[in-house]
Amino acid sequence: MYVMNDNFFDGFPVLFGNGETIINKAHYPLGSFAVEFLNLDTGVLRAINKQIPILKEAMTVFLSARDATSAAEAQQEINTLWNNLMKLPVYKLFEREEMSHQHLIQYMREHPDETDDMITLGTERNKMYVAWLAKLERLTESLNVFTRNTNFMLEEYFSDLKERTASAYAMAFGTYRAVARSAFKIAQEEREESGSLEPIEHIEIEFPTIVSFESVWHPKKKDVAVLAERMLFEELSSFLYIELYRGLAAGHVPRRCDNCGKWFLLNSGYDIRYCTRIAPGEQSRTCRQVGAHRKEKARNGTEFVRREYRRVYNRLKQRKNRGVITVDEWNSQVAQAQELRDMAARGELNDAELKLRFEKM
Repeated sequence: MYVMNDNFFDGFPVLFGNGETIINKAHYPLGSFAVEFLNLDTGVLRAINKQIPILKEAMTVFLSARDATSAAEAQQEINTLWNNLMKLPVYKLFEREEMSHQHLIQYMREHPDETDDMITLGTERNKMYVAWLAKLERLTESLNVFTRNTNFMLEEYFSDLKERTASAYAMAFGTYRAVARSAFKIAQEEREESGSLEPIEHIEIEFPTIVSFESVWHPKKKDVAVLAERMLFEELSSFLYIELYRGLAAGHVPRRCDNCGKWFLLNSGYDIRYCTRIAPGEQSRTCRQVGAHRKEKARNGTEFVRREYRRVYNRLKQRKNRGVITVDEWNSQVAQAQELRDMAARGELNDAELKLRFEKM
């Protein structure tokens, strides 16, 4: 049987080493692909989802007619779908100059017996074809669910953690899982009471896979071998979950950049809030550089406000001690100075305005 999907849906292999994901002998920090997918343009999944029924219709027409016109149309729709699939994380790493899908329809026309067998109900080839279409149809939804679950988990349970350690991530995940299980149970009870047939979305924590082990060379240490775990994944979403969770166990967590809003992989153990991409509107400075500049500017601004407030406070105190103003006047003017200080801290007064109003007191 011609391999229609060329390892994109019936199983693609991934090696997991010490804190690494290894694909095609290239090493990536655990969690890298989850981050890449979280930053994926949502238009890619929409294009894939839109293309699937078009492809199914074109294949139906071709399998019935099997003429040159229907063959050309079916092959065109397959190529369009594959071009979008190649924009997904992981899949694009398997892309080659001559992909098997490019010659699929030609092969099917040249091997009519195999094609007849594929469309005959109950045959093994037919079961494989039907299963392939079903898996393709649920691809985008499973990936959308991954995005929703992961965004919710990271933003609600990980974004405000005071510690950036594997232990802290494990505790946060445990809380997330417990809350999600409770919500799922409640939703089940409500569905039973209402008689609804709507499916209930739940977090993914179990994944069918085939596991084996391989010896690979260390990416940085010469002549040092590493025992890696090899997994064969049936679906991309399963890989993304496992790679994400393995990353959390290794102390790696996706985090949203405070400057550009995109996700980046935090694996240093420090509370870093900015990524190293070129910042929006900048030619060379990264978000981390821009963020550091803003923090320094904010710190300097805070010090200016504090310094000017201290000056006016000391001046008012000296007036009170010399009897120039009464205690009540002292209390009133200090309260006014504090209000001006707080307004400046909130950005309601700039440095020049604050200094001018303090000088009038």
